Amino acid sequence: MWENSSGTARTRGPNFAEIAAAKKKSQRLTRELQTAITFDSELRFSQNWTFWNEHDVLYATKLD
Repeated sequence: MWENSSGTARTRGPNFAEIAAAKKKSQRLTRELQTAITFDSELRFSQNWTFWNEHDVLYATKLD
């Protein structure tokens, strides 16, 4: 909170840097999710693949 020149309390306005950072993070997570879904769907029916998720990273290994 801050006071304007007349002494009345006002709430803080929007922090545009925070809004932009949140939007950028949301877009990045959306791209990562789309990539993971595409990756999974392309390989889902392939034989000899194993998948695992570790620390929010999707890994795939082709077994011989």
